[in-house]
Amino acid sequence: MRLATLALVATGLSSLTAFPVVAQTVPGIAPMIPAEGTVLDITAEGRTTRVPDLATIRAGVVTQGATAAQALTANGGAMEKVIAALRKAGVQPRDLATASVQLSPQYRYQDNQPPVITGYQATNSVSIRFRDIARSGTILDTLVAQGANQIDGPNLSVDQPDAALDEARTDAVKKARARAELYA
Repeated sequence: MRLATLALVATGLSSLTAFPVVAQTVPGIAPMIPAEGTVLDITAEGRTTRVPDLATIRAGVVTQGATAAQALTANGGAMEKVIAALRKAGVQPRDLATASVQLSPQYRYQDNQPPVITGYQATNSVSIRFRDIARSGTILDTLVAQGANQIDGPNLSVDQPDAALDEARTDAVKKARARAELYA
């Protein structure tokens, strides 16, 4: 780890010397790496595995209308059905969040003519988190049955990844240290 840090510092110092305006001598600061020293740059990868305990699905409703208000009204009604069905299926309110709301004009294009607005498209999507991953199929069926016409997921993850990340980092440092000792 120390060797990798020293290599980064050396790289940073060498880039400063390329610009004489920046490379001014500061009195009282000793170089961090002796000029005749050897720098060893080691990289390593640490891995750990965990069983996912959290599923996330992003689902949306796309509607169209002749006016912006019609598109938004239709979209709001359709999304209310989706959210009510998700709550009935046991998804907690804290696990539902609006992911995006969009309203876009729809155009008709003709040769050598400016585009003409023909209507509007409204999109509303929510992010759904749930901890019982085995229910993914049921949640997807509920979404489709209630009119969700954009679905992304399920994406599986670990709810509390810090312990797993620390374990992987420890493994990487151990491997890097062993390689550095082998090369030194």
